Order: sequence, then structure tokens, then C-alpha cells
Amino acid sequence: MGIEFAADLGTLPTVIESDARGVVKLINSGKTIFTEISLVCSDTVSRLSDGSISRVYYVPRRTNIVAHSLAKLAITVDYDRFWVESFPDCVRHCIHDDLPG
Repeated sequence: MGIEFAADLGTLPTVIESDARGVVKLINSGKTIFTEISLVCSDTVSRLSDGSISRVYYVPRRTNIVAHSLAKLAITVDYDRFWVESFPDCVRHCIHDDLPG
């Protein structure tokens, strides 16, 4: 959903980072995917093929606390939430820690 939303805004990310090592490995393997998350993986593989995503990387959770906090928020709400020029309060404290340097 996030990748599709970014594409609709015209700001599709060229790099995807995930703390799900197995998913990243599966996507980057180029193999046909038959798993519970096959739709997400297949969409990402398709976007890799067409060049709208250039790379999918594994990053440890501790290096991307904002994404982890957003994932935790996502499982607590029963509707879609999108932020374009702001961010939810639950990640305010994490943003500084995720900045490089």
C-alpha cells in the first residue's frame, strides 16, 4: 500500500529498506514467489523489473526505528492512514535517532 501511495504521489522511492531479512532475500532472489506475502513481494519484484524501484535492502530494525514504530501503529488501527507533509506523534521521538550522521 505504501509503495502504491508513493507512486500515486509521483514520489515513488527508488530504494526500499526492510528489517524482514527473509522477505528481502526472497524479493532479490528473482524466484517466483508463492507465500502468504506473495502479493506484496510480487508487486515489489515487478517494480524492480520496470525500474521504478532500484534496490531492496535489508536493514536491522535498530537502524530504522521510525519504520518499526509505524508498522506497530499500523496493526493498531483498522483504517488507512497517510501522512504527506507531517508524521504521527508516535514517531516524533524516533526521527532524530534515524537521521544519518
